[in-house]
Amino acid sequence: MTAFGSPAAFISCGILGISATFLLVVWGSRQISPLANTNNPKYNPQIRHFLSCSWIQIGRNILTAKKINHLKSILPPVFEMKELASFFPEKAAPGKFCERLANKGILIRLKKGFYAFRENIDSLVIANYLAPCSYVSFETALSYYGMIPEYVPVIMSVSSVIKRRDFATELGVYEYHYQTPLLYGVGMDIVLGSGGAPSLLIATREKALSDALARRSESYHDKNNEYLGAILRGLRIEEDALRDFDLQHLDEIASAHHSKAPRLLHNYIKDHLARPRNET
Repeated sequence: MTAFGSPAAFISCGILGISATFLLVVWGSRQISPLANTNNPKYNPQIRHFLSCSWIQIGRNILTAKKINHLKSILPPVFEMKELASFFPEKAAPGKFCERLANKGILIRLKKGFYAFRENIDSLVIANYLAPCSYVSFETALSYYGMIPEYVPVIMSVSSVIKRRDFATELGVYEYHYQTPLLYGVGMDIVLGSGGAPSLLIATREKALSDALARRSESYHDKNNEYLGAILRGLRIEEDALRDFDLQHLDEIASAHHSKAPRLLHNYIKDHLARPRNET
């Protein structure tokens, strides 16, 4: 059963629609044909030009849509021009092809040679692709987990390859901070995408807060729990969220981190808050 009541009714409606379209085309051709058979220079060339251009443009739009769907099925969410050239060697100028698609609003230019498809774009996933060996952390990850109420305009990540670097894009500003491979390897999580969406590399809650605290103060050697508590209140982090922290994981982060902030956070939770669920 369909919205038309029955399959027969649906088919009959389709036949009526096709018939109406055919009659409209016939009527239009009869209206145009008298002009086409005249030698009137004012109308005849314009009508013919309009009809030919319209059909050509429709054909081009169909071909473009097929090409875009083909590109999406092959290329990652963020790709380089050289990847496009490897999949489509027949394109002599992949840069101009990407520029045309960007001008049409199909692609977004992120940085030189890097593009992303505008449809269903995820600004956090984009961060994983803009810099090698990187994942989202700091206040950006805390906002993702709902631990801080503020909107974070800058998407901050850590990387074990590149030094401090910023990228200003149409989607926002992407900021990267260097960490040693040892520290980088502690506290990375993977959020699997649903429905074929790409996965997201992001810091765990413990690692994200440790990175955020370390970035706010260079030295925690002479700081106490009251000082850390004031920073946490400034971030407006609820104590209930801290009670769920994994102290063993936080201890691993503290052992690898250059800052004393994770160790101070570990002691603050252990001394002032209820013991985490996984702590015996």
